[in-house]
Amino acid sequence: MIDSSAIEYARKGLNDGFSEAEIKKELAKSGWSDSDASEAIERAKSPSKKKEPESKEAGTGPLAAILTILKSFTWAGWLGVVMLILGLIVLLWALTAPCEHCIIL
Repeated sequence: MIDSSAIEYARKGLNDGFSEAEIKKELAKSGWSDSDASEAIERAKSPSKKKEPESKEAGTGPLAAILTILKSFTWAGWLGVVMLILGLIVLLWALTAPCEHCIIL
């Protein structure tokens, strides 16, 4: 059985655009046999089985999509959301204000 570190190295190399021959050569330098290097590359090219349960837990509905987007927000994105909410609150206040000089529209 091949070690997971060789598979991850091969996967990273393939993702970075290196050829299979280059990856085999580097794995051989690290002490892996040709058959182990070939097996690592083949496993690196196959889809990972570990990622399937995570995607099932996360769900596939619209709420899962919204949660994925919200998790990807940076601080600037959250600041934009807060400013949008505050702007809507001020707009509603201005539209419902009892005095004429507070109405902005």
